[in-house]
Amino acid sequence: MTNLYLTVLGVLSRAYENVMPECAGETISSASGNKLDLMNNAVEMTRTVEEIMDREPAVVGYDEMLGSVFDKMIEKSQTAVVVREGSSIMGLITASDLARFIIQGQDLSKANIRDFMTFCSLSGPTPCIQIRLDDSAYNALNLMVIWGVDMVVVYDKNGEFAGTINILQALKGLKQG
Repeated sequence: MTNLYLTVLGVLSRAYENVMPECAGETISSASGNKLDLMNNAVEMTRTVEEIMDREPAVVGYDEMLGSVFDKMIEKSQTAVVVREGSSIMGLITASDLARFIIQGQDLSKANIRDFMTFCSLSGPTPCIQIRLDDSAYNALNLMVIWGVDMVVVYDKNGEFAGTINILQALKGLKQG
């Protein structure tokens, strides 16, 4: 686990050096004495998720067809779509999910979203990867790197869906911070 943690921090550090070169070279030491290439000052310099998130992300209904997902992704220029039923988040569909389906030669107009989405919710046994409005762009980026995703769901202080933040928005939040 420690090696994975150090690997993730190394990847994040290299990404940071490209986005915030003025922080390059700063280090902190872990409890074991290992030096980590983590730019600790940059954490304080980042903007909040609320400042940079997408308040109107691509959203489709649970009973819609995959063609709707394709249309929303193109319309919103996003690589993931939130699937909702009423006010509840049911899951996500990514561009990679959709691309696999298209490459198989499947008809988007005949495939129901619920049969191909990744199920998750704001709470329960399969939570979506999520972050609070008041969290930092750095923490959003860190979460995405650790979980290997390009977008996370944003929720407010009441635990309600507030939008999404993608990896490019998080990187911009670091640079603009």
